[in-house]
Amino acid sequence: MKTIVILGVGVGGIVTANELSTRLNGEHKIILIEKNKEHTFAPSYLWLMTGDRKKGQIKVPLKSLLKKNIEVVNATVNKILPAEQKVKAGEKEFHYDFLVIALGADLAPEKITGWDDSIHTFYTYEGAEKLHEALKKHSRHERNPVSFENAA
Repeated sequence: MKTIVILGVGVGGIVTANELSTRLNGEHKIILIEKNKEHTFAPSYLWLMTGDRKKGQIKVPLKSLLKKNIEVVNATVNKILPAEQKVKAGEKEFHYDFLVIALGADLAPEKITGWDDSIHTFYTYEGAEKLHEALKKHSRHERNPVSFENAA
């Protein structure tokens, strides 16, 4: 039996794990390594930001999205050692025969000169929540709407 290690559980990691599980029919061990125990559907951050969705509508337990024969390890990936076919995550090492890297991307706002709390983003769950609060505060102080009907 070969071991397949999948790093990350965005949509790509989840679909890959489930598809491999179906196609391989238990012939290989599938280990999915992810730091979060819950999955948030990132495209819905826009709706969280506007208030059209609530936390519970876009966040679900990770295991509820995966087939039962997929082993889930909740840990942060520390190191990938391709020459040794190993991944270090948390305090453990995982040997693999096949590796899928689906970690996604992290924002690095600290790299932007002048980045401060007045700047908002909806690319993260926390950012979308913060932007939603800022939009709510702004809408309470809404000015008279502008009409363009009679504009020349």
